[in-house]
Order: sequence, then C-alpha cells, then structure tokens
Amino acid sequence: MGAALGALALVLSACSSSSESSDSTSEWSATPATTTGDTTNSTIEWLPCGAIQCGSLSVQVDSEAPELGTIKLALYRRVSPKSQTAPVLLLVADRNDGTAPRTLAEQASLLFGSSVNGYTVVSVASRGMVESPLPAAASARIATLDVAEDLQILRTALNTKKVFAMGWGSGATAVVAWEMQYPKSVEAAVVDAPVDPSSPLGPQLAEQLASTERAGTTAVKWCASHLSCSINAIVADEIGRFRLKMLENRLPVGVTADVVSRAAARAIAAGSPGRIFDAMLRAMDAGDGGTMLRLAGDAPTVASAAPVCADTPIVLARQFAAAATALHAKRTRQIHVGTEHITYGLCASLPAATRALGSVQPAESSNGARMMVTIARGDPYTPPAPARAMAKRMKWTYTSVAANRRFVLGVDTAITDAAMEFLGA
Repeated sequence: MGAALGALALVLSACSSSSESSDSTSEWSATPATTTGDTTNSTIEWLPCGAIQCGSLSVQVDSEAPELGTIKLALYRRVSPKSQTAPVLLLVADRNDGTAPRTLAEQASLLFGSSVNGYTVVSVASRGMVESPLPAAASARIATLDVAEDLQILRTALNTKKVFAMGWGSGATAVVAWEMQYPKSVEAAVVDAPVDPSSPLGPQLAEQLASTERAGTTAVKWCASHLSCSINAIVADEIGRFRLKMLENRLPVGVTADVVSRAAARAIAAGSPGRIFDAMLRAMDAGDGGTMLRLAGDAPTVASAAPVCADTPIVLARQFAAAATALHAKRTRQIHVGTEHITYGLCASLPAATRALGSVQPAESSNGARMMVTIARGDPYTPPAPARAMAKRMKWTYTSVAANRRFVLGVDTAITDAAMEFLGA
C-alpha cells in the first residue's frame, strides 16, 4: 500500500484562476425568480412550505455551455423571528451524510441554539442532490467547484447586505472554494470537515485512506474498553471468528467484506461504533444478516460516485482505488472501514473530471478571512490533517473536536456554540 499511497502524493492538479465580487446592498425582494438569460440577476420567490418557506433558483449548468440549459436549486428558508432584515445564514449540507438541507432549516433552533434566531436561515440543496437534479445530458457537471459557482450566484440572488455561511463535508469544501475564489462574499463562515480545494489532492487522499484504517483500529479499541460493547471481553478473537465464518461461507447471505466495511463506516460516522459489533454477533450466532445489511445501506453506484469522480482526476482515482483495494484485502484482526475501493473504482466508467479539486488558486484577500475550520479528530471520511494545514496556511481559525464521528456542527454543543459565537463576533 505504501508505494500506491506514495504515487498518490505525487499527482498534482492544474490551477484555476480566482476572482472577486462585491456585496449586494438591497433588501429582500418578493418578485418571482427569473429563469432566463443572466441568472446572476435572478430573484427568488418564497412560498409557504409547512413551518418554513420553500423556493428555487435557476442557474446555468455551465456558463460556458449555455446549450446545456439550466437547473433549479431547491432552497429552504426560515425567516428570523427577530427581524425581516436580519442577515442571512446560508447552510450547505453534505451530499450524502449528516442533516438534510430541508431539515437544517426546519430544525435550525434545535441544531444551533437560540442565537440562530438573529439570522434568516437559508439552506440550499446543491446541484445533483435529490431536490436539485441535473439533466441527464449534464450529469458530469456536479463537481464541488460547480457548486461553489452556484453559491456565488445564490449569494447575489439573496439580495441582502450580509450573508454568513456554514457547510458540512462536500458543502464545507464548496464554501471554502467559494471564499477562496470570491472573497468578501460572506461576512464569516464555519466549515465542518472540508477538503482543501487549493492543495494537491493526492496527499489528501493518501491521508484519507490512512484515516479510515485508524478509524477501524479506534473502533476496536473502543469496544475493548467499554462494557457496553457486545464482544467486549474478546474483541480480536470474535472478529477473527467472524472472518473465519465469512471465509467458510457460514454467514447469512449478503454479509460480505464490502458490506461490513460499509456498515462500519456508517456506524462510526454516526458516533455509534457498537452497532457494527452488535451486527457481527447477530450474523455469527443468530443467523441474522439483516441487521448488518440495514446498517450498511446501499452500495456505491455510478450515480453516487459521480460527485467524487467529478472532483478527482481519473489517473489519481485509479491509483487511489488500487491502494484502497490493497488495504481492504489485507488480513487483519481489526475492521476495514469505508467504500473508497469501490467508489473510486467506478470513476473509470464516468467522464473525466474537468474541474478537479486541488486546482483552486486562492485570491490574496482570502488570506486572513473570517473562516473557522472544524472537524472531528476521528472523522472516518475526512482526515483532519489537511484541513488543519489549510487553516494555518490561510490564517483562518482552526478548532478540532475530540470525537470519533462524522460532523460536529449541530451535534456537539460546545463547538456549535463556539461556531455561532464566531459568526456573531
């Protein structure tokens, strides 16, 4: 694996130019959204939608290829109970994990505390998400850098003086790329578990693979030290027994190594590592494979891999898939975590990335911006080291959380309170 990871670290992406924009100064507009011509002049029509308001914004699939048409980004708004002219807090969810865009708006007070009432919350479903589908002919235009462009268009369409932002995972990376390319578009932002869009992607992927291995080791150590874990007394022996039964085809149908690694990632991401050991025990001793399969969820598909592949040069994706496959084939008494060996392998069947991460050249004025980067130190998907290095290089605030899970904003009270305080400083 070491040779493959070393090769990953050598792959560099091309650089793209950056630009800046100025703030809009007018108040909220109630005129219907326009969907033709220059979408940067669009406004948004908000309609009642349960306890919140729903809207949409039309943006071009590709500003350089108008023949691809437009897509509609789904938006969800919770108006500030304090002021109709309150600043906007723009929320950008991760594509796959964490809280859904609509729920972020609906449960804003529960997730972020009473201080969020000082903002009008607007949550966006990024292009390619279920609520904001791409036309079939433009399915490749789903890269994070495309999402960053959408955020700039949305910022203008919001038609208000002050916009703050918060993002998770892929949404956090999009917010970072947005700030780097369009500094001063937001007053301040907090991002949870971003990838650095301005640094070579190879070393970041190598660190990602190492972090998945650490996540598995940490989960086993947790089980060995907690009586609540169902195989606490003899963890290594029970994992060995499970693997032997798998090798001898004596587990329920469908319980495969890939299913186990997928289930482990989901359990750890939710901060519930005990669930994977419970599922192992039920599969071994009760003949119950359903618990493991439900925990694992759906296997990666070409559609679910498309955003990842749009962010990754094809050569690098192949190298990373090979390294991840070698790691998952390694015999161990630990547990393997993640689906990278499958997801990145699917990139070969998709169009080559045209706007890969690692290509952003930060504008000089984005240095020292009011950006706060946070991450769980045991995040099974995004390693903290690249995020920490990015924050240091950009002179941004960095605060990690001693947790083994995916995402901490809206989950961990201390860091969420710190984030809201940072935005309001």
